[in-house]
Amino acid sequence: MNGIVAQSMREKGMTYKINFGLTLPLLKSIAESLPKEKDLAVALWNDKAVRESMLLAPMVCPPEEITAEEADRWIEDAPYCEVADFCCKYLFCRMHDAARLASEWIGSENKMKRYAGYQLLSALLIDKSEIPAEYHANIIEKSLNEWHSHAVIYTASAASGFIKRALQNKSWAKEIQAETAAWRHSEDERRRKHPKLPTNTNYAVRFFRKAEHYYPIFFAHRTKVANFVTHEYRYARR
Repeated sequence: MNGIVAQSMREKGMTYKINFGLTLPLLKSIAESLPKEKDLAVALWNDKAVRESMLLAPMVCPPEEITAEEADRWIEDAPYCEVADFCCKYLFCRMHDAARLASEWIGSENKMKRYAGYQLLSALLIDKSEIPAEYHANIIEKSLNEWHSHAVIYTASAASGFIKRALQNKSWAKEIQAETAAWRHSEDERRRKHPKLPTNTNYAVRFFRKAEHYYPIFFAHRTKVANFVTHEYRYARR
């Protein structure tokens, strides 16, 4: 048990009933020793009182055996962003209809679903999984609007993370550029003055630094957001 990690999480508002504070390497080690069975994964997931049980569930669940309806329920049940992150990174991104799920979730009124949708899209890009072109327009529109509105800090952070990763792909960057080009004629003054999104990955960081001027609320809290979303673990970046 890691009391320091557990205490740190409680201070950030993550009040699991039982929290052993296990870190990612330990969770991975435990998952490797367990059989990859859906029944076990479901049993672990249903033990919602224990943080580690919910985190291990997606790590031992065979992706080919979970349905879209079950994935929906898991995300709706996720108590914190950390749990949604594990589901997206270790399970949902390996489902055959992951792109469709993500495209649907980012349009949901459920905040956790929207957050998970963007995290799932980022996971797909990291794994270099194909996202069918039929979903691109919806994904780009929703992610830019989510980031632009920053109405919900953690969903805006997830949308921003997806955009950053998408900009590292020339095809995605070109489509994002085309979408934001229309912003110059928007009635929204902030959109009209929005810095031009780059098509070259070398300018991605420069762009987001410049964007701080237009989105002070989001960027003023980015450290807090990073701590809340990742809980000081960088597993989402691996």
